[in-house]
Amino acid sequence: MFGKYKQGISVIILITVFILVVAIPLTNIIKLILMAAALVVIALNSRGNAYYAKANKIINSRNMARMNEAVVLYMKAVKAGISTNYQLMAGTIILQYGDIEEGKKILSRLTNDGNKDIRCVSKLSLSMYYWIKKDLNKAIDLCVETKDEGYRNHNLYVNLATYYLCSDNQKQFQKIVKEASSNNMLSVPLIDLQAAYYMLQGNWNTAGGLLTKLFKQVTPSFPDPYVHMAQIKLHYGNVKDAIEYLKSGLDSIFSNTVLFQKKELEDMLRGLENEDTRLAWAEGINSSTRILINGKLPEIEPISKKCSTLLLPGYPAEPDFKLQKDTPSIMARNVNEDDERDVDTDLNEQDEIWLKKHS
Repeated sequence: MFGKYKQGISVIILITVFILVVAIPLTNIIKLILMAAALVVIALNSRGNAYYAKANKIINSRNMARMNEAVVLYMKAVKAGISTNYQLMAGTIILQYGDIEEGKKILSRLTNDGNKDIRCVSKLSLSMYYWIKKDLNKAIDLCVETKDEGYRNHNLYVNLATYYLCSDNQKQFQKIVKEASSNNMLSVPLIDLQAAYYMLQGNWNTAGGLLTKLFKQVTPSFPDPYVHMAQIKLHYGNVKDAIEYLKSGLDSIFSNTVLFQKKELEDMLRGLENEDTRLAWAEGINSSTRILINGKLPEIEPISKKCSTLLLPGYPAEPDFKLQKDTPSIMARNVNEDDERDVDTDLNEQDEIWLKKHS
């Protein structure tokens, strides 16, 4: 409750103890007791900051093996008391990598915050909870509320585009992607979503052009583009390249808020690498574009025919994937850095200064 005032409380305690020790005649034992008590209170007030700093250190190292440890530290930090800014980051990461109900609890408290940025970003993060729970209407409503307040960032457009695509609202999807482009909201997830849209439209050449250019510029850190590129390759019967993209996708960061989890990539890989199941998986994926784009594996009908080749016969010839004239302007600029399908939790310069001071 008093997280944002922890700094002031510690200062007040120090000043009060200093006045008592200096201005009032006390025995040395009483002075020592007062100083010790003050240090204990200050240490307790600083616990949240210490937990938070340790958790951030793990997050910045991108060591996925320690992600559970980071989540536990963030939960301890929130319980001990930290500022609303850091509660927001902690709640978002807990939602993405830990207990989604705990993340929801933290973020819900911040949706009525007096600070517009805190309020809006918490709604964007909270919308991912409802997306995970398959409540697309609630997820969209939270993003629209944020948009109506005049708040804009690339995560707003990523979230809305994802929800509209998953709800099959193609008109709103296109509108959001176009608006993101006109507002210079360039991001890896938006390009991936645009490619997914073209796949659903049957324009595999443009979809392949978008993702081919994307992979030349960056190495996406989340699995979705790898699966979508594998889908495109399989559309042309290119099992070899599809397998390579899926293998690369296994090195991604898997959170609660990505379309595809590690098991799904592993299942696809096993099916395509096995000569006895290769044809069944290739045909199942190619006949279920929308199902896979929405993060689900299709039902695979067994095929008795064995296939030893990695370039399947009877499929269209793979093009050069050159971008066409109607390619969205979002690709007219370079993507200089990777980002994930989530709320931005990177530390800025002020954050780094604060953490160095308080960790």
